[in-house]
Parts: sequence; C-alpha cells; structure tokens
Amino acid sequence: GVTLRRFCRADALLPLDQIVEIGFKCAMALGYVYRQGVIHRDVKPANLLAVMDGDQVVDVKITDFGSAFNQRADSTQVYRVGSLAYMSPEQLDGDTLDCRADIYALAAVLYHLIAGRPPFDATRQQAIMHQIYHQQPVSLRTLREGVSERLDLLILGALAKDRDERPTDWDRFAHALSALITDSACAH
Repeated sequence: GVTLRRFCRADALLPLDQIVEIGFKCAMALGYVYRQGVIHRDVKPANLLAVMDGDQVVDVKITDFGSAFNQRADSTQVYRVGSLAYMSPEQLDGDTLDCRADIYALAAVLYHLIAGRPPFDATRQQAIMHQIYHQQPVSLRTLREGVSERLDLLILGALAKDRDERPTDWDRFAHALSALITDSACAH
C-alpha cells in the first residue's frame, strides 16, 4: 500500500466519506491493540498504509509500532516519543498516557486528510508546541466544502486540549465515526 501522506495535500484529498471510513477502521484497530495494553504513540499519516483498488482506499493498515507503549511491560520505556504535529498536550508533557492520546493523534490525522493541512502548523517546533497547548484548531467547515457540523464537532472534540473532553475510549470514537457513515452525515 501507499501511506496516507499522499492524501494530505490539498490537491490530492480523498472524499469525505472515505476519510471517515478510514478513521473508523483505524479506531477499531487501535481499540483492539489498546485492549491488549498497547498505546501506539506515533499515529500519523506516514504510519497508516492505504490498500488501494484503483483510486479507492479499500482498507488501511497501521504500521510502525516502534514507539508503542506497552502498559503491561515491566521494562523501562521511553516517554515523549511521536511526531510533533500529531501529539496531544499530555504526550508533549511526558504525562501518563491512555487511549485518549492516540484518539487525539488519529483526530489530527483525520483533520489533515480533510483539510489538506494539520491542525497546527509552524516552521519552528516551539511554535507548534505553543499552538498545541494554547490555540484551537480552525473549524474544518471553513477549510473544506461539504464538512458537516457533526463531523467538524467530532474531530474538534477529539482534539480537545483537556483529555477529559475527548471521547473516553476507542469504542465511543469508532461508534461516532460509524454513525456519520450510516447517517450519511459526512456531507450535506
């Protein structure tokens, strides 16, 4: 497959329904590994492989568990790993993580796939970190035609600075994405 990085450019965006379906499949897969005690910690477009059929993404595979944190391991594990543009505030802090850090990262990836740009962007790392801590991402409805209010609110909610304001678990996030697909609420 190809990585989802290919579809993060404004001139190569996927249809909204495909992006929501990718999000759902990733949420189900990440929920599965979380139930095994694993937090990925580096969910980003380059680590998501698209299985293509022509120009359709028919499946997605999550790769690169090199930064994964195993909650059941006894060995010492490195903190503060991951890719800055997709890291939650608590991951930047080196705080104890749970599934909501990966939910944040997946939401940041979906935002990038929808808008053609990440939720926070700057040339200097310090500037990106400041944005992650202090700025709200721009509404997706202002960045792309056809984004429904429900889709916008779901992604922005999963990007909340306070993890207690994000979906509480993968099942909840996956269910919300699934409801968008079944209700055809991705687009008006």
